[in-house]
Amino acid sequence: MTRVTNRQLYIIGLITIILISTIYYMYFKEAEAGAMPTKIKHLSKFALVAVVYGIGSYILKKIFAGWMMALWHLVYISTIIILLAIGFYYWWQGAATIDIKRSANTLYEFLISPVLYVAMGIVHYRIVRHRLT
Repeated sequence: MTRVTNRQLYIIGLITIILISTIYYMYFKEAEAGAMPTKIKHLSKFALVAVVYGIGSYILKKIFAGWMMALWHLVYISTIIILLAIGFYYWWQGAATIDIKRSANTLYEFLISPVLYVAMGIVHYRIVRHRLT
């Protein structure tokens, strides 16, 4: 039985996050003007964020140092809190300005994209490489 290396585990996580991001762009972003009710769309988007966060947390916990995991959690949880605050405001008030909606979409797309995951990988690689030299 072969053992999965940290590099292979990282790449598996990256591919999984890319697939989830692709699913969002194919089925939610393109169908935003579709017939899906807004509340269902919001819950689906929250579920996608939770899945990406869970995948990243699970895989990065096995590879990275504790302070990097703390940074991962800080960025995700604080951004999720901001999005939830915007979402609750939108649900209760029934309207939000286009700028608020765009800001929320930008934050959301950041969370489901592999950008933070890749940045964490680059920082980890640079630290490991620096220690070896």
